[in-house]
Amino acid sequence: PLHQSILTPIFPAPIPPGSMLISIDLYNKLTAVEAAFNNQQVELSLLRPLREQLTLAEATKSQLSIEVALLNADNERLRETVASLTSQLASTQAHRSALETRLQQTEARLQQQLALAATLESDLRTSHAAIE
Repeated sequence: PLHQSILTPIFPAPIPPGSMLISIDLYNKLTAVEAAFNNQQVELSLLRPLREQLTLAEATKSQLSIEVALLNADNERLRETVASLTSQLASTQAHRSALETRLQQTEARLQQQLALAATLESDLRTSHAAIE
């Protein structure tokens, strides 16, 4: 133990009779120091894995921060794409509405022309019948 290695050079064997009280007090103090030292060693050995876990957690946090930034950028691009597609849809719907209006107008003109053609055909038959 630590106290034996310290005591040996100070008090070579045998210890003088008058110094027993001093050596017991010194022994107790050295034992307390050794216990404190051992406790600190135990604490350090317990702290090392925690420090490694903390380092790993910090690295994971850093990695997650990068991933969150990338996801935020992807989210922003998706929002821009949705906005663009929404705009294109509105434009397409407006174009479709205009085409439907033109189609209705064309159908109405076609109906007028069909009615006129029917009238002309009827007039032509009447004229043929009158000529015969």
